[in-house]
Amino acid sequence: MRLLVATTNPDKLREIRGLLARLPVELLSLRDGAPVPEPEETGATFEENARLKARYYDAAVTRPATPGQRGPFLTVAEDSGLIVDALDGDPGVRSARFLRPDAPYPERFAEIQRRLAVRPSAPRTARFVCAVAVVH
Repeated sequence: MRLLVATTNPDKLREIRGLLARLPVELLSLRDGAPVPEPEETGATFEENARLKARYYDAAVTRPATPGQRGPFLTVAEDSGLIVDALDGDPGVRSARFLRPDAPYPERFAEIQRRLAVRPSAPRTARFVCAVAVVH
């Protein structure tokens, strides 16, 4: 079975390879083909964005022909981010674009800490959410 993992992140792909190492799966990433522009993430939830990306990349990526290749070709995409309760769920589904798309993580974390500082009595609970969608 061939699985397109809709990412250009080599660390994410390495983690997924490790998780699926014992399965008969050939993993491909977005780096294995012609560049494809990223879709606009318009979903209100992580699930909606994961589904949107999986469908988009499934339709946009040209599948390389492999002689004798059998079985389905699946496309998997994810959306993930940090939900901070004291910030009313921010950065949430906008985690990857929090502040701006090219903001480095230290800058994003500093801004989260700045916003938390003005709410000293708010609960300090947060969670990382990841939604995965698979298209066949």
